Amino acid sequence: MHANDSTHNPTPTASSRHTMVFSREEVEEIATECFATDVRYKYETVKSWSEERLRDFFESGGDAHAEVWHATFEKNAEQLLARVEAHASGVAAEPLASDELDGCLAELGRQEQCLPLRRLLLEAMLQSLAATGSHDGSAARHFAALFAVACSSSPETRLAFGPFEDVLAGLAGRNRALMQQGAQPRCQTHSFAGSVGVLLIGFGGSSLGSMAAYEKLYASLRPAWAVFTHAGPLLVRAAAGGDIWGEGTTEEPPSAAALDAVLSGAYACERLIVHLQSNQAHIIWCHLLRREGAGLAARVAAMVYDCSAASGAHVTAQMWPSIAAKTLGAALRAYDVAPPASAALLVEAATAHARQTPERECERVLAAPDATFEYQVRHDPPSPALLLSSSEDTVVPLAGVRHFADMLRRAQPKRSVRLVELAGAHVQLLAREPSGYRAALEALLSEAGLASSQAQR
Repeated sequence: MHANDSTHNPTPTASSRHTMVFSREEVEEIATECFATDVRYKYETVKSWSEERLRDFFESGGDAHAEVWHATFEKNAEQLLARVEAHASGVAAEPLASDELDGCLAELGRQEQCLPLRRLLLEAMLQSLAATGSHDGSAARHFAALFAVACSSSPETRLAFGPFEDVLAGLAGRNRALMQQGAQPRCQTHSFAGSVGVLLIGFGGSSLGSMAAYEKLYASLRPAWAVFTHAGPLLVRAAAGGDIWGEGTTEEPPSAAALDAVLSGAYACERLIVHLQSNQAHIIWCHLLRREGAGLAARVAAMVYDCSAASGAHVTAQMWPSIAAKTLGAALRAYDVAPPASAALLVEAATAHARQTPERECERVLAAPDATFEYQVRHDPPSPALLLSSSEDTVVPLAGVRHFADMLRRAQPKRSVRLVELAGAHVQLLAREPSGYRAALEALLSEAGLASSQAQR
């Protein structure tokens, strides 16, 4: 191209560019267009954002935490912040060192609830992981740090009370007060006669966004029902010298608050449908059975095991890299952080991490131990159970779900336990085969005495 041909390659404007770094003037231009010139921001942080993210930031009035965490970060570790922002912008060449990864986790520990900080760290660590090359140890440390940042956030809840919101929300508030006072047994809680609720518990890496399709499904099937959704991890602490499955396990405050929230709504309903996604939801359900006892189980009219559950005999440590990479990918998307273009990058990093992790530690996060499965099938409510699975599921394999169905039948021979095979990858059955999914759910509800004509109060 000749020197005087520059008119054929004009400088991109703020409204047309997507991947380049914004200049200060372009950021100001977007702020002006959003009538947000009074919103404070840090240029070094926002300059590499997409235009859509910038506009969302300004149109929502900015983030009240942004200036606070930047000031704290700079005070404690100004050089680390510069390195993190360089990686998040894709301009750093050398990967973050071990002490820098530790510094990121320490900073997040001080400001756990700060979403912009968590997102910035994820973006920086992903870019840094891509720069590790074939260095096994560095990739393993990066994966561990990424997983800790993406999958250790507080669980989320959403309580949709439906058309009887005034009554159910009031009862849920009274139940919450009783639970905070340690009321036992749970029969002291208050419920609305004839009401039905769905306790919907999400998969590992789930967010409220990923659960919306299931909430909409129940709203379309039974508009009068309430839906109580739990997304995200179960955060518990083992007793000294024990593990999380032993006696003395305690809930971290975020999990205690989240479980109390959904249960306060669930106890406001006379009958419950419990819908579990993947092995994580099964783990949470086992925890709830021990935590709540017969008070919860007595309300359950039907159970849905969606791509759930399989024991350690079917979900082995060898499967951990693939499962962990998929879980991390889902968690990244929940934070609006794009996973790497190459899915192999996360799997390779997870494999490197697995090589440095005892098999038992890997298996512990994949499935409940056999003793917990045995406890659950003995204490599960005897209500009809629907198990949904697929031959395409590589996370909770069909063979494992079949084995679990047999365990339920042996433990409670008179219980109706039905396994329906649909098309689709793990927790993608509704998206892949919506008519089959809906039909299976309708059949379960009818069997439970909750047919459409009977389900409206």
